[in-house]
Amino acid sequence: MLALSAIPFAPANCAKEVKDWGARVLNHCDDHAVAQAIEILDKRY
Repeated sequence: MLALSAIPFAPANCAKEVKDWGARVLNHCDDHAVAQAIEILDKRY
């Protein structure tokens, strides 16, 4: 799924393999990671 995304996001508590793959790491999932992704996308599009 990350490979198909134009901007791959992952929360800070994701697996090391996801971080190593190159996903853009956001806040921890308990610290509004989805809201952060939405803000980034709003600014870009």
